[in-house]
Amino acid sequence: LRGAQTLISCAEETDVLPEEHADMAKNILDAQMLTPEIATGIKAVVAHADMQRLLETKGESLQMQGGVSGVKYYWRESERFAAPDFSPTQKDYFQARIKTTGIVESTFQVKGTNFTIVDVGGQRSERKKWLHCFGSVDAIIF
Repeated sequence: LRGAQTLISCAEETDVLPEEHADMAKNILDAQMLTPEIATGIKAVVAHADMQRLLETKGESLQMQGGVSGVKYYWRESERFAAPDFSPTQKDYFQARIKTTGIVESTFQVKGTNFTIVDVGGQRSERKKWLHCFGSVDAIIF
């Protein structure tokens, strides 16, 4: 929902919002939660060629949650996400990304084994800050 709202706001600011989707775009901008009606509207609005061009040219600079590939996935699956019986799939979990900066450490236990996950944000410019985290690493997840 937030990604669609961000793209629609940009489309309004740059005067590329398709006129035939103006009413639905307003409903999406006003929405507080993803409903089946809003999800159907998102799929229609963002599928328009002008919106796709805007996404390709300005998408990364809009800093939408999950990036361009993430919002495309969310929009494609929006009707499923809005269903009352929605249950996330493994792919949904992998698509859900939150940009991190710095070093974030999480510790948890599975069947008596302790695990520590260290999220170093993946930023090359931050490498000096997180290089020391790899002293006793058993696995790396990208």
